[in-house]
Amino acid sequence: MISGYSMAHSLTTDPNRLTFYERRFRRIYPLYVWGIFLPALLTAGALLLWRHGFTPAQSTGFTDYVVALVFGNGIVRPQFVANGVLWSLCVEVLLYAASPFLLRCSYRTLVIIAAASAVCFVAHNLFTNQEYYAEMYGASTFCLAWAFVAGFAFYRFRDKLPPTPILATIAAGMVFAYPEMLKEPLSPLTVGGCVLIIRSLDKIKITAAAASRLHWLGNISFCLYVVHAPVMAAAAGLHNSSALAITAACLAAAVASYYLVDLPTRKLVKYTGLRTARS
Repeated sequence: MISGYSMAHSLTTDPNRLTFYERRFRRIYPLYVWGIFLPALLTAGALLLWRHGFTPAQSTGFTDYVVALVFGNGIVRPQFVANGVLWSLCVEVLLYAASPFLLRCSYRTLVIIAAASAVCFVAHNLFTNQEYYAEMYGASTFCLAWAFVAGFAFYRFRDKLPPTPILATIAAGMVFAYPEMLKEPLSPLTVGGCVLIIRSLDKIKITAAAASRLHWLGNISFCLYVVHAPVMAAAAGLHNSSALAITAACLAAAVASYYLVDLPTRKLVKYTGLRTARS
């Protein structure tokens, strides 16, 4: 939902489709590729140092890497096993690709798209035992698109759209579709907090220094998303069960990935694009 809100803001600020796709590519792809190959690097290191590897990376074949590199998981194959969490980024990439189309949609059309997706979302959760990461042919994208489209519509029509009933309905829908959330004390707080933040975004005023820190945290959070599963798998392979140590390792890997991989590659891609445009 936050992603849909952010994409609508980005396209409203600069509706050029090509520059939008270029920004998304530069933001996502270099670190995504790092997330694909990191499990193999950790496995190779473990084989060299401790003479045993980690099953997820060892069971991943060449075709799996090819499919993952073109965001084919969820379409022609299920999740990329070596780094299973990347399946959700494949869902978002398809929604990013559709965002310029969503920008041209009327409020009514966006509501119809979100409603159809929401019906499929609830039906999938109630009547199937299939996990979204195991779905193919774009089914997970359509079932999960309602939150993205709702966030997109909320920004696009924020001047005339009454947000509180819609956001409350979305939060209630999440709890209804995932009743186990009520068993996790932090889950309702997370959903409720996100709803309140989006509801108040136009009114929140922060300093430039605070904005810079939040921007840094956002960058680190994306790195954490990409690297945490391989690092946790590595910890399991080393028989490390300390929650504090695993958390520290994941955060350290995220910060290192930001400064050593994400930031340099994004600058390189941007520089190369500018140089090509000038020539």
